[in-house]
Amino acid sequence: MREAMEDRAVYLGLLVSLVALLLLPSLLPDNAFGAAVVRILFSLVLLVAVVTSRRHRRTVWIAIALWIPAVGLRWAPELPGGALPSIVGYVSSLLLIGLVATTLLSSVLTSRRVTQNTLYGAVCVYLLLGVAWALLYSLVELEAPGSFVLQGGLLPRSEEGGAYTESLLYFSLVTLTTLGYGDVTPVTELAQMLAVIEAMTGQLYVAITVAGLVALQVTHSREP
Repeated sequence: MREAMEDRAVYLGLLVSLVALLLLPSLLPDNAFGAAVVRILFSLVLLVAVVTSRRHRRTVWIAIALWIPAVGLRWAPELPGGALPSIVGYVSSLLLIGLVATTLLSSVLTSRRVTQNTLYGAVCVYLLLGVAWALLYSLVELEAPGSFVLQGGLLPRSEEGGAYTESLLYFSLVTLTTLGYGDVTPVTELAQMLAVIEAMTGQLYVAITVAGLVALQVTHSREP
């Protein structure tokens, strides 16, 4: 019971921090203060993500090793090496989110019954997919500027010189949910193919996860 309550608190904390990361940037001023708050939110998401893997010793050490460069390079002042520090930070963040999402998804799909923890975990994985693809798009834009356009113009750039991640996070979420408003558009073949794969992933995730949770609930309800 205690472990279940701890898991619930951690999963709920991850869910709340993810929702805050999605909503608050649009409410913050477009200045140094707003950028600092976004960095704090992203660092918090990654930190809580590490905590979710605390029961798997090997996984948690890998997560910590990825968290250090993911957060450190985001907060570090301008470093030599051009775009390399940004690339390392993006890749570390992407690997960390992928590791945590995989761990959570495994926990959801191997549950014996549907609980609040299962639902929180399923929703967190879905949102983590959106964040992960936003980081992947940022890497593409960093390596090939102009891969995405915003209403016919280039995406705004961040102080670090990389893609403005909030715009790509928005694009990732509307692609994941297949809304596709068309204000942010992938224009290179790689960017377009990644968008197609994300849209397919979002649809498959919802279908497979819902089917799995329904099957778990039906199986549990039939048990004596």
